[in-house]
Amino acid sequence: MAAEVPMRPTIYDAAELALIRSGLEDPDPVERASTAGLLLAQPTTDDQVRERLRRLLSDQSVVDFPSPAVAGELRLLAGLALAVAAEAAGEPGEVRLRAAPPVVRPWVLLPEREYVLRGRTLIDELLEELPAPERWEPIRPIEAADAWEEDLFSKDAAVLVNALKTVRDAPTGEPRVVATLEGLLNDRRIAALTIPYRFGEIRVLAAAALAAERADTGDARPVRLKECPPLLGTDDLWKLAEAHRIDTSIRSEPELYAALRDAGALPLTDLELTAPAYLGWL
Repeated sequence: MAAEVPMRPTIYDAAELALIRSGLEDPDPVERASTAGLLLAQPTTDDQVRERLRRLLSDQSVVDFPSPAVAGELRLLAGLALAVAAEAAGEPGEVRLRAAPPVVRPWVLLPEREYVLRGRTLIDELLEELPAPERWEPIRPIEAADAWEEDLFSKDAAVLVNALKTVRDAPTGEPRVVATLEGLLNDRRIAALTIPYRFGEIRVLAAAALAAERADTGDARPVRLKECPPLLGTDDLWKLAEAHRIDTSIRSEPELYAALRDAGALPLTDLELTAPAYLGWL
């Protein structure tokens, strides 16, 4: 059997690290979980990030894990991210904590147990059998769509993006949310859709959320988008702007992206998205 390739740290720039640190301290547990989940796949050895993960080892918020249909306590997700960071740093240390185990739908709260996490631990390795149905205590993080409907109509692109990420990661099963997402398939505003920063049209994230909603109800149909420009990082935007002689002096990244798109400088592709739709793949 081939030896496992050592985990290596991801190189983030200063702006990306600031965003990650902020995400780990966000008041919204969904955002904290999303950021911790990112660090499972793309760890950093940054001391400030690791310190924020340690603070989350007491966070008992119930959140979605970055694994299909799995939920659990945020402190366990933080512990997994810390263990991966230690491996990426070449450290032999281990992370010890007490938490309820993650579970697959129907989501329930199981008794706490002790964990000793070293290096990469797959979430599936931590799953435990469900108790008898009469002992189920549902812990689905989104109990109703009402809390998200206002954000899904927000004119603030950042607020809308956060709401779409939440629905993508924890579909609501609500027909009115599905209808709202279908309307957003025409939203061509530009925003940062991923961490590290990659910019694109909001309709792409709306399509990913709609694909999750469909999959949650057993609907396997893909969500189709016509003529989508690609997701681009900051460096890509500046290089393209220079190549096409587009003024960058007073433009933000979304404005620069829109200028490139409107100038016909970006290739267009038809997309078909199914769940799970990770925008990092595009």
